[in-house]
Amino acid sequence: MLSIARIFFGTRDTRPFLVLACLLLAGMAEAIGLMTFLPALTQLAGTAETEPSALNAFVLNAIASTGLNPTIGVMLILIVTVIVIKSVLSFAALSYVGYAMANVAAGLRQQLLGDLMRAKWRYFTEQPAGRIANIVSNDATRAASAYLFAGQFIAVLLQVLVYIIVAYVISWKLAALGTLVGGLIALALNVLVVMTKRAGLKQTDRTSDIVTLLSDTLSNIKVLKASNRQGFFSHHFSARINRLKKSVRKQAIAKQGLRYGEEVFVVSAVAFGVYAAAIVFKTPIAELLVTGLIFVQVVLLIGKAQKRMQNAAEVESAYWAVHNMINDVQANVERDEGTKKPHLTKACLFERVSFAYAGKQVLVDADLAIPAGSITVIHGPSGSGKTTIADLIIGLYRPDSGRITIDGVPMDQVNLSWWRSQIGYVPQEPTLLHDTIRSNITLGDQSLSDEDVARALDQSGMTEFIDQLPEGTGTFVGERGSKLSGGQKQRIALARALVTRPKLLILDEVTSALDEPTEAEICDNIRRLTGDYTIFAITHRPAWTRIADRLYEIRAGKAVEG
Repeated sequence: MLSIARIFFGTRDTRPFLVLACLLLAGMAEAIGLMTFLPALTQLAGTAETEPSALNAFVLNAIASTGLNPTIGVMLILIVTVIVIKSVLSFAALSYVGYAMANVAAGLRQQLLGDLMRAKWRYFTEQPAGRIANIVSNDATRAASAYLFAGQFIAVLLQVLVYIIVAYVISWKLAALGTLVGGLIALALNVLVVMTKRAGLKQTDRTSDIVTLLSDTLSNIKVLKASNRQGFFSHHFSARINRLKKSVRKQAIAKQGLRYGEEVFVVSAVAFGVYAAAIVFKTPIAELLVTGLIFVQVVLLIGKAQKRMQNAAEVESAYWAVHNMINDVQANVERDEGTKKPHLTKACLFERVSFAYAGKQVLVDADLAIPAGSITVIHGPSGSGKTTIADLIIGLYRPDSGRITIDGVPMDQVNLSWWRSQIGYVPQEPTLLHDTIRSNITLGDQSLSDEDVARALDQSGMTEFIDQLPEGTGTFVGERGSKLSGGQKQRIALARALVTRPKLLILDEVTSALDEPTEAEICDNIRRLTGDYTIFAITHRPAWTRIADRLYEIRAGKAVEG
């Protein structure tokens, strides 16, 4: 119950206390209507001339103190008025909760995605992409539902409190009995709420597993189909889906068990309560009707509150999964405390740089110079640390010892956001968006014009190919660029890197999967860029040695020139 209250009161950008105030006022209005119902019923029963009960007298005096004559007509109008007020306030409060539900889902997504964009690179290397996608898409929606159900639970809980207070005013014995009976029913059925909560937690975890596996499978679907190994993954999916199915079944059983189990208990409790009121406590008929109504309502509302709690428990795990990831990402936010903005007019230098990753020493006292306006090429065997050097230049990692400078400015003093805006990066395996060629080049940057795109395409050697397309740069490239050849994808990735006119162009094994003629064409394009750009290329292909101004081999953690 406390965790559900934390969801309602702890969700950002909502107004829980305003909702609470509306619900309290609605409860007070409902209490006035209920208490006014007793003297109205007494008059309708024709017993108005007898000695009124203490509550009856209190209500009649309260109405008279307002200057109104407590006739049956006045009291009925009062009852209708306060119930209308109660309904309007409850509608406003719960409508706001429902309205805020959409804001909660959007707010969680925006916060998580914003934090993800500022997270350290190391964090992404350790997180399955499918898990992040599942939390942003599925769990954020379920988290918003948890907020909605939590709000509804709080509303019903306040309504229960109002009815209990009114019941105690009318007859403390029957009120105590109703509270006790409702509490015992809730306690007896609480095992079903716990069952729902545990099944909801398993549903959250198992859905995340399925989405993660799906993401990995689709990323490798061509390999799987080419080698006819997709059947093994189908088996993995079936096993995970069956585990998810068991969780959903348990939730269904628990929800129906609570619904129909409550019916049995409530009917039994009402029969017992009526007998106790009429036979044991000898309650007058007017008070019996009002008290009986309240007794039944107390029992029913406690059951309703438990159902709302069960609904919230079903999706509560998704709410905390989203917040746990937000906290995890915030704990891994990249620090960007530098203020200096070098323009790479001289050189980028590595001075006795050492770096280890996952317990393995990658670089040891490495020295390296990347002069501005030239082509610097590094080569070496796989796993020797070539890509690590690029990551250190970008600032994705920090060296364990030694220092990296840009025009003499140490990297820890450089404003990383600004520095990265001066870099164009082309990875070994470029991943294109399922969008147009233009969108793949601009990446949503509205400041880039058609002229910028055309210039970048010309520099990457793609102009002739684009001119042959009926839709030009508006042509869709397919999933991950599946409609293009390997060389065409690499050239679009190169255009994407060049469109912002970077100071430094980093090329990571960009021709490793290409044939020699295509590689030679790309190398010639790169050579023509010399002077306008500082180029740092990672390769193991000999074609790059002929265009290099400076050549390094990465050997035993050191950069050996020559």
